[in-house]
Amino acid sequence: MKFCPNDDCSFVEAHGERATFADHVDRCLDCEAPLQAGDPPPPPDQARREATLVPFVECEDAMSANGLIAMLQAENIPVFLGEKYLEPPVPPLPHGVKSYRLQVREPDLAAARELLEQPEEGEEELAEVPDFDPEDERERCPQCGGTTIDIRTRVRRGLSALFMGKTEEYKVCTACNEEL
Repeated sequence: MKFCPNDDCSFVEAHGERATFADHVDRCLDCEAPLQAGDPPPPPDQARREATLVPFVECEDAMSANGLIAMLQAENIPVFLGEKYLEPPVPPLPHGVKSYRLQVREPDLAAARELLEQPEEGEEELAEVPDFDPEDERERCPQCGGTTIDIRTRVRRGLSALFMGKTEEYKVCTACNEEL
């Protein structure tokens, strides 16, 4: 048996319980949300469904939005774009719109923020990058921002050695080995 996990499904509104489907059905016939296998949980309480939507986060691209939506929905926190319930994949941004402004219900806001602040499994915390000092005029690596730049020499071969000299100097960041 499969059920519709969407708390805002019109079936829940009309019947006070979640819609159930046969195993061969993939999407809810009422709201088109992807179905989940298993026994349906109890329907959401009316107060939660009628709670005010509050802005949660802005995502500049569909990939970030999809990842965040999937993470929140895994914890049974519905996500909205405007008044519309979202399921990944989100549609591309319309022309002129610069970001996805995702919303959650007010009672879910604290849990959603807590999820967002947790590091993902296997993710290491990044080392703190020192603040940029505009007075510091040392050359910086565009890759890592490091300031330890070495000047190295390499031997040219072939025709370029005849016309441009036998050696050339180049710069390398010692922190990340990026050639500048």
